[in-house]
Amino acid sequence: MNRSTYFRLFAIIPCLLLVWIISLSSESQAQDSDKKSLISGSENNRSSKDMPIPLDKDYLKEGELLSKQFCGSCHQYPAPSLIPKETWLQSVLPAMSVRLGRHYLPQGQTKNYRDHQSLDYIPASYFGTGIARERILDLGDFPSKPMLTHDEWMKIVAYYGENAPYELDVDPHDITITTPSLFRQHAIPVNDQFSDKWISLYHAKDHKTLYAGSESDSSLKYIDPKTFSISHSTPYPSTPVFILPNKDSLHVLTIGSMVSTDELKAGVYRENLKTRTTKALFENLPRSVHLQQVELGASNPLAFLISGFGNTVGEITLMVENSNAWVQLPVSNRQGSIASYFDDMNGDRKLEIVSLVSAGAEGVYQYQHESGNVVEKQLISFPPSYGSNSMKLADWDDDGDLDIFITQGDNGDYEPVLKPYHGIRIYENKGMDRFQEVLFYPMHGASGIEIQDFDLDGDLDIAAISFFPNWQAEATIDFIYLENVDGKLRNTSPTMPGGLSRWLVMESGDFDGDGDSDIVLGSHYFEYAVPDSTIEAWRKNPISLMYLENTTR
Repeated sequence: MNRSTYFRLFAIIPCLLLVWIISLSSESQAQDSDKKSLISGSENNRSSKDMPIPLDKDYLKEGELLSKQFCGSCHQYPAPSLIPKETWLQSVLPAMSVRLGRHYLPQGQTKNYRDHQSLDYIPASYFGTGIARERILDLGDFPSKPMLTHDEWMKIVAYYGENAPYELDVDPHDITITTPSLFRQHAIPVNDQFSDKWISLYHAKDHKTLYAGSESDSSLKYIDPKTFSISHSTPYPSTPVFILPNKDSLHVLTIGSMVSTDELKAGVYRENLKTRTTKALFENLPRSVHLQQVELGASNPLAFLISGFGNTVGEITLMVENSNAWVQLPVSNRQGSIASYFDDMNGDRKLEIVSLVSAGAEGVYQYQHESGNVVEKQLISFPPSYGSNSMKLADWDDDGDLDIFITQGDNGDYEPVLKPYHGIRIYENKGMDRFQEVLFYPMHGASGIEIQDFDLDGDLDIAAISFFPNWQAEATIDFIYLENVDGKLRNTSPTMPGGLSRWLVMESGDFDGDGDSDIVLGSHYFEYAVPDSTIEAWRKNPISLMYLENTTR
């Protein structure tokens, strides 16, 4: 099953909207003194902007040093060259300022930035209301007092504003292929049964069923993978985002809310395949996107590892069944967990958790249980602009251990721009918790992969989709099949024209029973950042699913 960037897309929008709200009065009182300090403020808190900011060499150097001190304290240091100037000034720096106890209010772009303001308090409206507000404040990630002065903050602003490029220098990644395609395409159109709002796909071979979560009606569809007809639809409180089949039941994770929130609305349910009834195993989870059933000890109780993406507050959790009750074992409250796996990554015959975190301190983290405590270790680190959005584990180099595959291509937090570092990365497991990047394949907006021996030549190949491709390119690359040739990826077939729909999810499996792995792509109609001509083509010929039949056999 493939996880994609749609969940990251809504993770920051409410915060960005609130950044532009100038609140000059306290809207509510928090319960303790730190919270009161955090959200208090008055007109007198505004910093003076009467004098223009000097932009001499020493001033900008001070800004660079301050940026490395503060902007690299909680995640990998982001160089100005990573994103365009306007995105820094209008979006990223305002969001960053709140983490430092200031509220940065940019007013257009000027050489001396004299119109820019910052408050030395965070308006109460920034944190929302109710349970979500309390969870954010209880996290303690927002300082109760500014960590730096207005003048120090403006030096950071000036440094990024003067050194960031107006636009990024990127390769369009246009590809010309001359070899024949491995796959034959079959489009399943949108109709009364088939929507264009798929959030999850899972092929259960033993069930002879393709399960699909639909956002259109928050339901789980049972699809026959040979005839592509829907035999049943089960409604859920929110959209099914991850499906785990068992012999006579399904375990279904619901996302809680497609729009970013810190409220607790997600849940895990058991669906009986004979009676078609559902039962809530546990609810009131943060916005969650990934589920794994795990084995714990000799007694092997039913247990699940859940990646709670959340919004400002996240949660990686183990839920263990004990005497018909569920025990929650917190692992981490990091925001933005996209996928988590319970496996032996370092060969010590002890299971550990490895999780991709796609927000804040972006990277891959390992969690181990030592002396009664959960110990966190970062295995791989990325700048926060990289847009990590999916992770899978497989033995790429056939040496007996698990390697890490990551796609990076989320482009929905701010105004989308093509980024040269978006694509597919493979990290080989070198033992002793060391992972080395051995391959980077550029792909604009890469959002998910399937790893299979598609051509049946004895090694692993990759199929990839993009939710944010280069729509302006002569040939839009939103799906590619990459053949493994001596450990290198070769794009051997475009398979189908790009831009036929917007692919959010992808699943592989032997759908036609001929012994090779086919692929199904699930569309998610979303007009954001798409040319009008492409949207018009989607409306004239709406596609729900694309079945890519492997012709190897």
